[in-house]
Amino acid sequence: MRWKTQCRNQQHALDYSAIGDDFITKQNDKLLVVYDQQLDALETAIQELIQGDTVLKAQVERLTAIKGLALLSVAVLIAETNGFEGFTNQRQLVSYAGYDVIENQSGNRSGKTRISKKGNSRIRRILHLPAFNRSGAPCGPFWGDCLPGSL
Repeated sequence: MRWKTQCRNQQHALDYSAIGDDFITKQNDKLLVVYDQQLDALETAIQELIQGDTVLKAQVERLTAIKGLALLSVAVLIAETNGFEGFTNQRQLVSYAGYDVIENQSGNRSGKTRISKKGNSRIRRILHLPAFNRSGAPCGPFWGDCLPGSL
């Protein structure tokens, strides 16, 4: 996915540059086609895997019901957390992802709070844009407020 974005960005830069190169433009177009084919094949394989496992299918359906989370994001999230096996509460999951809040302090001075980023960077990367999408949702502050059946 990152390679596809990089290729698109390079193509955009070439389109608006003073000196264009037709060879690189054609190569970028071919690469984009290959990346699309690979993403389609990957998504098909993920869907087949999900359909074969009832527990996994239930997890995916529950997570894709959250606005902003699509199949690929959910697949990465489930794979990185091993199906949420090692977590007994959401604090553990937040800490594992590196979204726990830390405060920069020394003695009497209290500094700025920020996320720790000590956790799994792939989870943070895959949830970055869905978090923006979710922040504009008309539901309550907790993810469970927007699940189907809770409205």
